Amino acid sequence: MTLLAACCCCEGGRPPDGVYLAGTVVTGFNGDSYVSSAAMWMNGAEVTIDCSSGARVHDITVTETSVVIAGSLNSRPVYWQDGDEVALNDDMEPISVAAAVTAAGDDLYVAGLDATRRALYWVNGERKVLSSRGSTWEIAVAEGEVYVVGDEVDVRLDEFGFESYYNRRTGYWAGSERVTLWQQAGSGPLSEPVEGDGSEVQLHGIAVDDGRVFVAGDRVLDDDHTATLWEDGEERVLQEDATAVAIAAGDGVVAIAGTHQGEAMYWQDGDAIPLPPAEGASSTAAHDVAISRGDVYVLGTEFRSGSSTRVLWKNGSRVEDFTDGSPYAIFVK
Repeated sequence: MTLLAACCCCEGGRPPDGVYLAGTVVTGFNGDSYVSSAAMWMNGAEVTIDCSSGARVHDITVTETSVVIAGSLNSRPVYWQDGDEVALNDDMEPISVAAAVTAAGDDLYVAGLDATRRALYWVNGERKVLSSRGSTWEIAVAEGEVYVVGDEVDVRLDEFGFESYYNRRTGYWAGSERVTLWQQAGSGPLSEPVEGDGSEVQLHGIAVDDGRVFVAGDRVLDDDHTATLWEDGEERVLQEDATAVAIAAGDGVVAIAGTHQGEAMYWQDGDAIPLPPAEGASSTAAHDVAISRGDVYVLGTEFRSGSSTRVLWKNGSRVEDFTDGSPYAIFVK
């Protein structure tokens, strides 16, 4: 059941300028658990996207003509375009998800996890395979080039025909070219030790601006995270004991959202801007970031004893709380 199309979100066939959020809302109670449905917020107004209890939301983008939300429905990858559900797997493969979505002109690009275990993305619903084994979870398009964050692995079969994976490479594809930012050493399965000092890399976002490719993530050693930025493959530490969860770039601005010692924050031009909890709250955490007209928007959560509230910050200042629902992704038009 989709309700977005009936809510007249588009004026004259064009979504209005403003802040778009996507996430979930509680729409009922089933036995001993709550029922959550997919939803979006347009300039603060909540709109239900899909009332199915199995709907999950991961990302949102806004084109010149439509609002597109990526996620999953009963563990299968879908996106909703102006409320209309579009399934990405014709054969209904289980355990899959549309993790990220972006647009260029009239084309929609989706990255995600696929039950075939191939690293791939979709363009207008058509699969584009990058590697026979791997996964993707972030995507960007610039100047006609597609940039996809993910990893790939080598495969070997045991005597019973079961697959094991080794030599994992994490990075991104620029078109068909693979850019590796971290590679696992050795020839054992993924659980075996990795390169150098034993650290590994977790990538969480990609953005492209003025021909430069920015990737945000963490270098992890013994569960200690260091927020890190890669620019055209060159690694730079943002902050120790911190995690970088999302990145946006545009208008000459690069902003990375993350969390440091229980406090949401973002990094811009080498500066760390904290997003502290309000009085009476214990901590904050960032989820997503967007840039529009030079302004930086960060979406996160504020935690209190026994409860939490989604919060939107603009240029470091708190501008809106969401006490009903849990928006997770942001796009500003």
